[in-house]
Amino acid sequence: AEVGSVLEVAGSVDLSAASDGLILVGAVPTARTNVITYTGTLNGEFNTATGVTVDYSVNGEIAILPIPPAGTVISIR
Repeated sequence: AEVGSVLEVAGSVDLSAASDGLILVGAVPTARTNVITYTGTLNGEFNTATGVTVDYSVNGEIAILPIPPAGTVISIR
């Protein structure tokens, strides 16, 4: 799929298999980005995801979050 594309599932998403993985090719988004939306239930999670953190916190959405590069300083005020 192209950057910015979202896989829209009318139903449930089953990620319970041991081989479910998410592989991104190209630039990693700089903010939370939906990659899958679904109308049913979510069963399981990706076993592997390269270069990103997968966010399942919003019902009906699977999104990715960028991982800051090693050595990045994060300031909290």
